[in-house]
Amino acid sequence: MSDHHDVAPKTIEQDDDIHPVSKKFLWLANPKVKNNFIWFTVAGLILTVIIGFFFPTKHPAPWEFGVLYAISFGVIGFIAYSIVVFSAWPLFKWLSRPEDYYGESDDGDQDV
Repeated sequence: MSDHHDVAPKTIEQDDDIHPVSKKFLWLANPKVKNNFIWFTVAGLILTVIIGFFFPTKHPAPWEFGVLYAISFGVIGFIAYSIVVFSAWPLFKWLSRPEDYYGESDDGDQDV
């Protein structure tokens, strides 16, 4: 009679169902990384602002001076994101297909 308790459980890195290239990115599934990911984003934002301060654009836009410089990209980003959000419904209506478009039956039975 064999004892199954002495077999070490497989780690997720040893799982055969995971693609070999994907195994290198399994650290992203760590709960610490998922819970603290916002701080990587904040650090990147701060780094970008510092780089932009020391290396300003050579030909700034006409509105990029004084206080308008600080809010210009926020306003442009808000308007662009609003266009994306408000265009979702018309695009869905325009691009969507009816539920029976592919000829599938409602009860899940398929004719072979």
